[in-house]
Amino acid sequence: MTSPEVLREKFPHPRVWAGARKLIFVYHQYAFKHLLKRTSGGEANGRYLLSKWIKVGDKLIFGELPIGAPHLAFLLEMVRTQHTDQLLFFGTCGSLGGAALNSLIMPQEVICLDGVSRHYRDFHVAKRSDSSAVTSLAATRFENVPDGEGPKDQFAIRSYATESGLAAIERALFTVKVPSSVGLGASVDAFFCETETLLSALRSVGAMALDMETGAGFYLAQIFNLQVAGLWVVSDGWIDGQWRLASAADGELVAEQLAQVIAAV
Repeated sequence: MTSPEVLREKFPHPRVWAGARKLIFVYHQYAFKHLLKRTSGGEANGRYLLSKWIKVGDKLIFGELPIGAPHLAFLLEMVRTQHTDQLLFFGTCGSLGGAALNSLIMPQEVICLDGVSRHYRDFHVAKRSDSSAVTSLAATRFENVPDGEGPKDQFAIRSYATESGLAAIERALFTVKVPSSVGLGASVDAFFCETETLLSALRSVGAMALDMETGAGFYLAQIFNLQVAGLWVVSDGWIDGQWRLASAADGELVAEQLAQVIAAV
C-alpha cells in the first residue's frame, strides 16, 4: 500500500497551483464549459489525473471529472495542500419528488450510501485497534474522522456542510440573484440501482435528492478539517409519478447561472 505523499512525487503539482486556497470540483459539464469561456483570458489551465483544471486567483477549479466518489477521493488526496482550507462541489442530482427540474439545492447534510465514506470510516475504526491498518500512512491522517464503530442502520453514516462553506455559496447566490433551497441529500455509488423501498425510505427521512459524489466529499472534508459546501442542479427525478429529465434548453440556462455562481464564490 502506498501513500498520497509518494504518489504526489510521481504526479507533481504544477508550480502555478502554489497559493491556491479553494478547491472547487465541478461535476456539471455544461457549467464547466461556460467557466472555460468566461476564463479564456490567459488564466493558467491544464490536465491532471483524468480531469481539467483552471487556476483563477486563489481558486483551483476542476472539471471534466469522472463520475463518482472513488476518483473524487483520489483527486482530493492528491491535490490538497497545507494551504487548502475550502472545498466546494457543484454538480447535478436526481430529485426524490419534492424539488423541481433545474432548481438548485444546497445540501446541508448528506446520507452516505457510497462505499468511499464507509471505507474511510472503517479504516479509522480499524486503526484504533490494529496498528497494522496504518502500514505506510501517518497515524494522524485520520484523527478527525467522525466517531462511530459502525452503522446501526443504512442511513447512519452522514456528512455535513460547514457554516462557512454554506455562507460562501449563499453570498455567491445572492450576488448572482439565483434562488436555491436547503435540505437533506443522499449519495450513492451506482446508476439504476435504487429500489423503490430505498427511495421511499429516503423520502421518509426528508431527503430531497440523490447524487454520487457529495456525501464522500463532505466526509473527507471533515477528515481533513476543510470548510465545505455544495450546490446541486436538479437534472432529473421522479416527478408527478414518472421519471423526468430536464430539457436541454433549460439546462443550458441553469448551466450559465451555475457558472456565474462558481465565478462569484
